[in-house]
Amino acid sequence: MKRILLVAALAVVLVGPVFAGGQGEAAASSEPMAIEVMRGIGNALLPDPADDYILQGLNKALNIDLTLTGVAAEYERQINVRIAGGDFPDVFAAPNRNYFLQYARDGVIMELEPYRDQLQNYLKMNPTAQPMGIVDGKWYSTATNLGINYAGFYVRKDWLDTLGLDVPVTLDDYWEVCKAFTFNDPDGNGKNDTYGYGGLGMAAFTPFFTAFGVGRYGQTFIEDRKPVFSHEDPRAKEAIAWLRDFVASGVVDPNIIAVKKGTEVLQKQAQGLVGLVWSSWPQMRKPEFVSMLTSVYPDSEWILIDPPIGPHGDQNNGAFSTLGARIYYVYPATLEKDPARRDKAIELIDYAASEPGYRLTSFGLEGVHYTVQPDGSLKALPRLFEDGGYFWVYQFGGRKEVEYLMLKFAYAADEIVRNGNAEKIEIMDNGIDKPAGYNHADAARYMEEETLKFIYGNRDLAEYDDFVKTLNTTFGYDKYKQAATEQLRALGLID
Repeated sequence: MKRILLVAALAVVLVGPVFAGGQGEAAASSEPMAIEVMRGIGNALLPDPADDYILQGLNKALNIDLTLTGVAAEYERQINVRIAGGDFPDVFAAPNRNYFLQYARDGVIMELEPYRDQLQNYLKMNPTAQPMGIVDGKWYSTATNLGINYAGFYVRKDWLDTLGLDVPVTLDDYWEVCKAFTFNDPDGNGKNDTYGYGGLGMAAFTPFFTAFGVGRYGQTFIEDRKPVFSHEDPRAKEAIAWLRDFVASGVVDPNIIAVKKGTEVLQKQAQGLVGLVWSSWPQMRKPEFVSMLTSVYPDSEWILIDPPIGPHGDQNNGAFSTLGARIYYVYPATLEKDPARRDKAIELIDYAASEPGYRLTSFGLEGVHYTVQPDGSLKALPRLFEDGGYFWVYQFGGRKEVEYLMLKFAYAADEIVRNGNAEKIEIMDNGIDKPAGYNHADAARYMEEETLKFIYGNRDLAEYDDFVKTLNTTFGYDKYKQAATEQLRALGLID
């Protein structure tokens, strides 16, 4: 299985000379142009615009008045409301590749080929992602390169120590730890108020599927140069049977499926309600989130542990997309009616991929957040770690992933390396175009609903084959399988 190897010793970023190439220059007498960018921002905590170093820096460099409409949850619903009402941002992120394809085929977004010369910095920054922005031979999106895996299992070490438990190794060990965290009063308050496992909705169950060597429902991966569609693999049924018993034992947060935001998981951790989570190093180590985690129990100690060894000897650190793009930025077709605004929106994206724009959106202000060394490398200053937790939401032009992470988050270098290098199920779906006549949203909804029924004991596992048959026929998943096989073969990834 392909792996991305990181080097923990990397402490500086080597960069080329700063150049502007005319970007950002505007007539002093011209009024700043209002530009709106809309995207999901997850757990990022944005400062007030007046205190936002990156927002102000972009405004000054490009003579714009930028509004970042950052959506913390339900981004898909909110952008669809905007589109349905004809109220388009100047630049917006497609919720996923399926939506991006639909936008392109419905004529909602504009083609970019006529503006290739204006996007040279973007093209240099994102050579592998740019082809993912092409639909039916036409270029529609300044898609950005994929990153590396951030996620892993984190456990309350102080609870392990209190109960005399070792760090779990096998899947059975994980279950035993969760039992002890639930029933053995790890916080010593004499109350039955803790659970072993918590997380973010259905995604929290994914790393248990991968412990069986298979992806979660709706995930396609490659094994022995053949495509594997997770729901059809017998190991998925095994994983569901294990999860059914795991949940039934009472060790899982009973509200886990209702959790929609990462900050909700953090709140449960901070309140001492759960002792094991599937999370990410940014959520566990960024200073603003560490403050949340220790706000109630200052002595709580969360450590990263290796993923469990499953019953077949698999040890996968979850599932991670290795085909596709990180984010699909698109431009409404209506923008063509306003050439000045169109060109300024394109300039914003390309500037963010230029050396000065990349430095600004990744590392902040020179002399405040970083310094440039005599050899041209960058060195982080303390303020970068204090202020920089949200900078990434402005990386409209992509980024140099490993270099960026190792400089900006040096305090988490070990976990960046461990999570990034760990074996994982490599998912292909984000790079597979959905075929005509197949409604992926309906199929995904059906898969999730039925999988939850199996896990929570509301549908008998004896009916699993019926579920697969209905998915493949009534919901048209067979069409998707055929399209995925053809596309993966064309890419040379399968025989």
